[in-house]
Amino acid sequence: NGIILKNFTITDKSPTSAITANYASAISFAFAYNCHTENITGVGFRNPIMFNQYCTDCTSKGGRVEKPQETGGGQGYHTQWSAYCNVLDCGDTNTADGAFTNHGSYEHDISYTNCIGWHSVANSGAAFGDSAKRINITNGNGVSLTAGKNVIDLSVYNSTFGRVLANSQGFQADGLTVGDDGTSGTGFSLTSF
Repeated sequence: NGIILKNFTITDKSPTSAITANYASAISFAFAYNCHTENITGVGFRNPIMFNQYCTDCTSKGGRVEKPQETGGGQGYHTQWSAYCNVLDCGDTNTADGAFTNHGSYEHDISYTNCIGWHSVANSGAAFGDSAKRINITNGNGVSLTAGKNVIDLSVYNSTFGRVLANSQGFQADGLTVGDDGTSGTGFSLTSF
């Protein structure tokens, strides 16, 4: 309770291992209340810089990832949360498959406001559950919004994406602009998975 960590850079210098369990996150909050990080930069990490589970009233502000050693599933990003989250004023311009990813492991009640980058919702396969619920994007901007499977109540407001693939279960949009993503052309697809 009441932990505040701020204004530092941490570098992962762990040796390469074939066993992914040998890698750690820089900061882990579990069963935490009122704990916060601010301006934490992680350099060379494989796992998320910050990992959180079963937390209440916790925040992460102003973080950066530099030169991640791995960028596969579950790797190379800053913060991992799963429910009841607000993501504000965040951005990514150099991601391959999702700056803002909801794996589909039943994440819910997550809002993104003023976030720049690819939004990927419930797209990590059946092993994760392929499901997300009540995801909101306001003033989003990115190359893509992909939310094709088992996404219930996806709301998009005043946002621009190069392409959109959305599930029709409760999808709603107001002020959504879909343009050319530069690789596959203009596209909006509404699916019914």
